[in-house]
Amino acid sequence: MRADDPNGADLRKAKQRWALVNAQAQREDRRATLEEKLDQVERLMQSIDDFGWRSALDDDARIRERWNRLQNKLGGTKTPGAKE
Repeated sequence: MRADDPNGADLRKAKQRWALVNAQAQREDRRATLEEKLDQVERLMQSIDDFGWRSALDDDARIRERWNRLQNKLGGTKTPGAKE
């Protein structure tokens, strides 16, 4: 709350605006076709190097391998990207 806004009116207005933005984003997500959603995922996956996420994803190899061992014991499927 700002000193010149003791009642927090600016904060309430900002929260209301963000609620409208979030509602619109949810509507757009619901209307998106499967192709559009897959395209978004593909673009995100292609951006891992741009954001420096590659090393973080490589660190997950240990977790994927553990998951695969568990899945194999339970008769499930293998996690993509994990070593045999």
